[in-house]
Amino acid sequence: MVWDQPPSFDVAWREYRRAMIWGVYIGWLTTPVVNYGWEINVVNHLRLMTAYEDLETASLVAEVR
Repeated sequence: MVWDQPPSFDVAWREYRRAMIWGVYIGWLTTPVVNYGWEINVVNHLRLMTAYEDLETASLVAEVR
């Protein structure tokens, strides 16, 4: 897709919110506990999932289907 102009704020915000699924995937599935320790991993996952919920990422991802 080629953009003639940058996306509007609303489009950019929607895509930012949708992109949180990538943070959850990387933060949850591909980071072994041995890399950072239990405490850091747990807090990271809590922060990511809180953002995922707050930004309503699941419903935005469902729109893509």
